[in-house]
Amino acid sequence: MSSDAAEDDLLPEFDEENPQGYYLVDSQAEMVALSDAVLVAADVRLPVHSQVLSLQSSVLRGMFADFLGASSSGDGEPRVGCKRKAADEEGPLVLEEPFRGCSLYEAVPFLRLCYRPQDVTQAHLAGERASLPALLRLAHKLDAGRILEQVVMHMTESSMDNAAELVTWTEVAEQCQQTDLRLSCVARLVKLLVTKAPGQHMASGITDAAQLEGLDKSTLLLVLGLVTGAGRQLAPKEQLLAYTAPPTADISTAMEQAANPGSYEWRIEQFSQQPSQPGDALRSPWFTAAGREWQLTLYPNGQTIAYQGHISLYLAPKVANDLAVVTFTVCDQSKEQPTDETATFTYKYINTSGRGYADLMSLEKLRARPGCLAGDTLLIRAELLPSERRSSPAAMLEAAVARLEQVTARLEATEARLASIAPGGVAPARAPPPPTAAPAAATAAAAPAPAAASSPGGALADYRQLLSTQLVKVVDAAEAIGGQVLQASRVLAEGFRREEAVVEAIGSCQKPDDAALQQLVHPVGEQIMAAGDLAAGPRSPYQHHFKLVSEAMQSLSWVVYSGPNCGIRLPAQHVEDAASASEFYANKVLVEWRAKDPNHAPWVASIKELLQSLKAFCARHFPAGPTWNANGIPVSQFKPGASAAAGGAAAPAAAAPAAPPAAAAKKPGGPPPPPPPPPPGSLLQERKPAAGAAGAAPAAAAPAGGGNAMAALFADINKGSSVTTGLRKVTDDMKTKNRPDRGGAVPAASAAAGAAGAAASGAKGKAAAAAGPPRVECEQGRKWVVENQVGNREIAIDQTDPKQTVYIYNCSGSTIQVRGKVNAITLDKCSRTGLLFEAVVATCEVVNCTSVDVQCTGTVPTVAVDKVDGCQLYLPRTAMEGGTDVTTAKSSAVNVIVPGATEDADPIESPIPEQYVTRCHGGRWVTEPVAHSGA
Repeated sequence: MSSDAAEDDLLPEFDEENPQGYYLVDSQAEMVALSDAVLVAADVRLPVHSQVLSLQSSVLRGMFADFLGASSSGDGEPRVGCKRKAADEEGPLVLEEPFRGCSLYEAVPFLRLCYRPQDVTQAHLAGERASLPALLRLAHKLDAGRILEQVVMHMTESSMDNAAELVTWTEVAEQCQQTDLRLSCVARLVKLLVTKAPGQHMASGITDAAQLEGLDKSTLLLVLGLVTGAGRQLAPKEQLLAYTAPPTADISTAMEQAANPGSYEWRIEQFSQQPSQPGDALRSPWFTAAGREWQLTLYPNGQTIAYQGHISLYLAPKVANDLAVVTFTVCDQSKEQPTDETATFTYKYINTSGRGYADLMSLEKLRARPGCLAGDTLLIRAELLPSERRSSPAAMLEAAVARLEQVTARLEATEARLASIAPGGVAPARAPPPPTAAPAAATAAAAPAPAAASSPGGALADYRQLLSTQLVKVVDAAEAIGGQVLQASRVLAEGFRREEAVVEAIGSCQKPDDAALQQLVHPVGEQIMAAGDLAAGPRSPYQHHFKLVSEAMQSLSWVVYSGPNCGIRLPAQHVEDAASASEFYANKVLVEWRAKDPNHAPWVASIKELLQSLKAFCARHFPAGPTWNANGIPVSQFKPGASAAAGGAAAPAAAAPAAPPAAAAKKPGGPPPPPPPPPPGSLLQERKPAAGAAGAAPAAAAPAGGGNAMAALFADINKGSSVTTGLRKVTDDMKTKNRPDRGGAVPAASAAAGAAGAAASGAKGKAAAAAGPPRVECEQGRKWVVENQVGNREIAIDQTDPKQTVYIYNCSGSTIQVRGKVNAITLDKCSRTGLLFEAVVATCEVVNCTSVDVQCTGTVPTVAVDKVDGCQLYLPRTAMEGGTDVTTAKSSAVNVIVPGATEDADPIESPIPEQYVTRCHGGRWVTEPVAHSGA
């Protein structure tokens, strides 16, 4: 077979009616020949068929002829990515790793376009649209500038007529750093949505809009802005045409309009000991350059396997879509001036939402320059020129939308603050004057609002209304039960009443420092601690009631919210989290007691109503957190009840407060031993020991530090049962029944030694429960990891994706909430831990756990329980309708609770069998659960 004949047979004429036949011929021999050509080009030596040998010379000699001419540097040498088989060998150049990770159907179009550049026309490309994204990726990876430019230039509106392809092209443009190509694709995508016939674009266009799932947040914001009407003026038809290369003046204009240039040096020590697997990332701290915040991300061994052996470097702005010119430099530290071009490697690009280079420099070249790793330290320099101008009119619209959102948030916060300091929640028209005599009721609406210090305000009035209605219902329902449930309910009621003084202080006082706020909320903290003592106390038939009250009282800590980074969520969301956590024990109370005593169901319902009312109260008056009175008095001068006296209305009377349970348990015969010291930074640090207690240490000084002091405040209270780890062990000789005199208090002679031993044993037990540092983080955007959490009931994973998984390991006494839909959840080696999630695509696994609660509020196809001792599985009606499979192995005490037939019906609890009997029937062994007659 001659070379010309092989070439003609391999590359037939193009037929517009059958474009696929040109690019992917059905001939098996041709496919084998092309496959072997790809393998040889990738330098993968494999045996070839005899009929292919005559084709290889022709194919490989012409394969990259035109491509190499466009990809070579000025001196005629090929660029990085190509190499000659031998210096004196004639024949084709072979690419090092051009097609690794690509399929044959993706590589063939690229090989054909390299071999016959005249095929890069509109007609040819229209027939191979499905392979164009892969072709563009290959062109970018191989630095094939001619092919990349021609393919992009020949993209026409007619070849991009559906949202799915546009989304793919947008992702390709992101990877290839083609900023204007990305904007052009987004503009076309918007056109598909806004140019439908009236009344149809919201029906038929939304079908295509479902493809938007693959876009990033900044692109979605851009699409949203263009779809909402303003986009019709900001995206005229001429802007929706085919992509054209950006003029050089754009970069110079951006630099002219840029702010003062800024630079940042990132020094990475012990570089050889950093993670070396592809995908392992190092992130710099957020730094400020040219008035904006940025972050560098470095992959020491490549971002992916395809870039293994290179360092990948990316820069991301904190505010997306900022236009900037950046220069990356890997500094040679052996030079006195590390900016010498012979010692550095500089790259520039236009940044829109965080870009960089996957193959900034090979590790081989990095190690070949000793100055780049002097002292095993890598020095990266980034020089930035941000621009005040956005990259397109659409991006300017996005910036305007962002500014409007900020203004709206400020207006809402201001309105909420004014509503909280004005009578009845009505915001005054102007700033209130200094305190004067209160006007008459008839003219109160027309007169300016008085100062908050002389009026209880709408927030205080609504909170008192909540106490007189919802809280009274809880106490009334508890009185029908009596006993320990009534005792726990009075602790709950006293905590809510004590928080009335805090709400009154918020409207009357200036914002206090951490020490003053700690003293203000100290009475509330005492009741929260009392509820925790009940829940962690000796086993009781009402243990679930105590835990329900303890979880519900965590809602009272909303008053210490001080900002987004304070450690707790916004007040309304924090109350909602407390309500969700208490839902576990509310269901257990209903399952256990509804058949025994019907009075327990109204008690549970009253607590739910109380928490929902508190959530509505916080959302109405304090949506952005407590709004203290800037013109008020200091907290040190505040006296509870002053606002009620000024307003002439006393708070409605409620049930009489009851003494804490610990006080009721005292017996005569001598003072009891002193209580253990509170945890460091606790709300109760100011609590003084009982009079006459021996060995009591003075209370530690209140922390003076920062906005996170109050966040740690209630974290100590929320530790649940682990709060008793500091208690001393009561030995047999210390018990009253074993003492000769049968009475009196235990002497405190060995108090110091006992306290030291208890502390040591408590620390040892805690270390055993949490073998490593606690963490909650998302690894590489694909896997949420929650590890080594002890007594943390505030864990919430909000930013979820159906492609992500959640792995929870070695947690004790904690509650984890997973919002949204995820792919799978695994609960491993946990004890006394609750898991609450909405929806799972695949499986929820519970492995090696003890006494755990798992609740699904949406759907879950399969729940797998393996080596578990005690698991309460709560499934909603939606999960039952969708068909949920529960598989168990080597497990005990596994119960499944599902709702009743109606909303008012009792939940149905079904135990999973643990004992089986195997019998032989007809030659086959059949295993069935054991049935106990007469049960």
